[in-house]
Amino acid sequence: MEELRFTEFEGDSIVVHYGGELSSINVYTLTQSLEGFADAARAISAVIDPGHEIEIVIEATGPGSFRALVRRISNPAVLAGLFAGVAGTIFWNVVSNVIYDKYVKQDTPAVIIVNTDEVIVKNGDQTIIVPRKVFEAAENAKKDPEVERCIRRTFEPLQKDPKITGFGLTTNLEAPQVPLYIPREEFPRLTRVSAMPDVTTTTQRTNTAKARFIILKAWLNQARRKWSFEWNGVPISASIR
Repeated sequence: MEELRFTEFEGDSIVVHYGGELSSINVYTLTQSLEGFADAARAISAVIDPGHEIEIVIEATGPGSFRALVRRISNPAVLAGLFAGVAGTIFWNVVSNVIYDKYVKQDTPAVIIVNTDEVIVKNGDQTIIVPRKVFEAAENAKKDPEVERCIRRTFEPLQKDPKITGFGLTTNLEAPQVPLYIPREEFPRLTRVSAMPDVTTTTQRTNTAKARFIILKAWLNQARRKWSFEWNGVPISASIR
């Protein structure tokens, strides 16, 4: 049984690994895939930690792969926001968890064991151990249709390029191991359109309660944002238009 822990990607950068026989890659494959990956990261950031930007630095490595360093740059204007220092340390763990979850997802429901500090997810022969705060953030991000669309855009150009043998995420350009690796034959899982939850048919519950909420910081710009908070363990969000 394969076991993976989502605790390795705690820095401000992550390395995207493209498997192949040569230390080169088609420029269209690379740019389209990286654009999809960066947009997926931005979409996830908009859900769990708004106000950050993604800078991409590309560097080739030795034979057998091509790697790109993707760095997350914080916007100084929002460093004092509600999620600063929390989502910042777990951000790439959340991104990698969202992608890997789509890769291992099967028709049968996963067995989820929630502990105080971590969550164990058993899906077929895969066992994933995720810090609880990463799991909760990833669950919110996976519900966003834009995140789903951007992940498909990451893998569609790779599926069309027969020279790409796999996709992976690792911690630095020189890392010999790729903790999260998806072989080419599994790309269709990532490009498949998933059925998103239908809010009109999903079971809902209504509970009226008086509560006082204080807005610590508001960002007003042209991007579509959401109010997001947790009430008695239930995540609540609403779009701002």
